[in-house]
Amino acid sequence: MNRSRGPATPPGPAPPAGETRADEANLEYTRRATNMVLEYLKKQQDDPDPELLKRLKWTPEQLRKFVEKWEHLRQLEEQGDEAARRKLRRIYRSLGLRPGGEERRAVRQQQDRMRGLSDAARSKPPAAYADKFRAYKRSVAQ
Repeated sequence: MNRSRGPATPPGPAPPAGETRADEANLEYTRRATNMVLEYLKKQQDDPDPELLKRLKWTPEQLRKFVEKWEHLRQLEEQGDEAARRKLRRIYRSLGLRPGGEERRAVRQQQDRMRGLSDAARSKPPAAYADKFRAYKRSVAQ
């Protein structure tokens, strides 16, 4: 009898080389959040909110051009343009958005990846061991 512990690979398309499922989920979250913002800006084109323009430091014409540029890029992606898809993925990654309140952990994980560390989920030691832990860290650092 062949007992399997589950599928060898998760279902669905494999992420591009160097990306994890978490990266894919973050890109999807960023895509959705960006699309919501673009829909809002699209509605603002005809009669833009002056406070919005002031915060963005844009003119109404700049707002229209921004929305047109994004719409064009999204249309190209929907039509299967690989260059547009890659450009959008690069833009989404550069935004660095993460779902709900995980900004600090996301920054730490990104820093850990840059340093080649795999233990991104660090936590503080229990209070009873905090002094001993600090003493250990000091002794190792010498």
